[in-house]
Amino acid sequence: MKKLFISLLASSLFYSVEAQTPTLVPTSFASGFSSPVGMEHCGDSRLFVVQQRGLIRILNADGTINASPFLNVTSLVNQSGNERGLLGLAFHPNYATNGYFYVNYTRTGDGATRVSRFSRDSADSSLALANSEFNILTIAQPYSNHNGGQIRFGPDGYLYIGMGDGGDGGDPDGNGQNRLSLLAKMLRIDVDGGSPYGIPASNPFYEMASTLNEIWAIGMRNPWRYSFDRCSKDLWIADVGQDLYEEIDIEPAGDPGGRNYGWSCYEASHAYNSGSECSPQSNFTFPIFEYPHTDIDGCSITGGFVYRGAQFGNLFGYYLFTDFCSGNIWGTIPDGSGGYTTTVLGTFLTNQYGSFGEDYLGELYLLGRTNGIIYKISTTECSPTAFIMGGNNDCKATSAGFCTGDSALLSAVSAGGFAYQWKLDGDNIDGATAATLYTTIPGTYTVFVTKSVGCSSTSAAFQITENPLPVVSFSGLSADYCNNENVATLLPTPTGGTFSGAGISGNNFDPATGNIGAMDIVYTYTDTNGCINSATQSTTVSVCTSIYEQTAITRLSLYPNPTRNSLNVEFIATEKFGVQINVCNTLGEVISTEDKTIEVGKQKLQVNVANLASGVYVLHLQSANGNVAKRFVVGN
Repeated sequence: MKKLFISLLASSLFYSVEAQTPTLVPTSFASGFSSPVGMEHCGDSRLFVVQQRGLIRILNADGTINASPFLNVTSLVNQSGNERGLLGLAFHPNYATNGYFYVNYTRTGDGATRVSRFSRDSADSSLALANSEFNILTIAQPYSNHNGGQIRFGPDGYLYIGMGDGGDGGDPDGNGQNRLSLLAKMLRIDVDGGSPYGIPASNPFYEMASTLNEIWAIGMRNPWRYSFDRCSKDLWIADVGQDLYEEIDIEPAGDPGGRNYGWSCYEASHAYNSGSECSPQSNFTFPIFEYPHTDIDGCSITGGFVYRGAQFGNLFGYYLFTDFCSGNIWGTIPDGSGGYTTTVLGTFLTNQYGSFGEDYLGELYLLGRTNGIIYKISTTECSPTAFIMGGNNDCKATSAGFCTGDSALLSAVSAGGFAYQWKLDGDNIDGATAATLYTTIPGTYTVFVTKSVGCSSTSAAFQITENPLPVVSFSGLSADYCNNENVATLLPTPTGGTFSGAGISGNNFDPATGNIGAMDIVYTYTDTNGCINSATQSTTVSVCTSIYEQTAITRLSLYPNPTRNSLNVEFIATEKFGVQINVCNTLGEVISTEDKTIEVGKQKLQVNVANLASGVYVLHLQSANGNVAKRFVVGN
């Protein structure tokens, strides 16, 4: 049985839907920024704030700002107009080792979008090498607005690039539904798969002449901020509307791509154009939420993140977004029936929030574009996150099974200063006071989390069941072979597993390519519960190579086989010759030998084997013209 490690996960849905609707309180965290439009982390406590005019500055966990910018590309950036500038930042998934990060900016002069790679200074991790630019992609922009600008690595390791429709108003160039334009699209490229990039073979339009292969989704107007839920891996997109409606779109984790979000056939779910490409309606993916400008004095949506931090359990699982003009901050959460519930969690005017940010612990921030203040999001209620999750952060499971003999890891959302108490079937588990818990016991688990005196939460129940290991066996393998014997077909139960060992190809064992001597052949099977078991059989391959049948000897037979005292050897000789009769063990060592002269015709010889121990042997007939061999067994 092979040891299997399983991470066990719980559902964000269960806890968050039952919790009281949170009330947001953005509190000032840092100030002094100029037109901040983005904020990212690189896996540690630092926050990298993107300023539209061409600087990236480091904001530390204590709210201080490094005096020297991380990157200064003001000389490269076209800063004219309200929507051009340095617009996006993404750190390579292997940034800690390769030092690569990527930026999206509008180029000085013509305002074309450039996505470029830069490198960090190997001598100082707080500085980038401004002269290290390697251009990945350049896209012409016909107008000054609707540049998109967000870039982000997805859970699949590919770089996603959000492109607006090129600008002006109403999509005058028809880019929204033009599959031969990169504008008005979500792109997905492989920055490690070619120079300057590769196209993932899993892209929905891969190798299609009618559609540019970089395209992941079409029909975007201006996707101003999108994000991947760090737990569920769902993709949330906020797409800025034309004159009347703003929208939120979602792609579930594992989606194959190729969705059409409608622009400019539709503004949100409302018809805008009526060209031939705008029907049938079933070709389009409509938003999960939209809002009109008139009802709330809105003008432009700003997308955010799903909250997955530890501080505010009543906010856990909500996707937050805002409007640049109204200051409303909404929270959207699954309703448990396949839909979503969206609620205004607060309204904060005059700040013109241009973006959200997420730190490495999952806490969220708002960026005030006009006043240059970074706000940290909190709630009025004291409710630490009590939520069971596992190593791969899947937020959709409410139960799991582990296999007999395996251990399982349960983990709470952790943060410094919290206290934890794990429970099994309602009873405290002695000593289980860390953020993680290893267990081999099935049952119902919860975790009680305390943030401060009088401020605590209990997670939803997570059910663990024990699954037995599958019963595995196979037949068709003999105990011993000569290495010039035919290939053996192995028959496994149940089918669908994998054979391994020397000489194995699929379900076949070839003695000619196996190891000489004793070896093990293993059949391994994984059942639908993910439980793994294996069956092992041993066999021995004897040395019979370099022995070939000569034309002078045909129809060689040995009997009785197995034998006890003597072995009869029969064959037909087509000419007279001298032969040496050798009895060898499975390693090819000669045990006895005898010389004879063979006449033409049918021959019958007798070999004394009474003194041999029980086992497998090989009879060699060796002459000047060649050799012939056959295996026999001595036994009771």
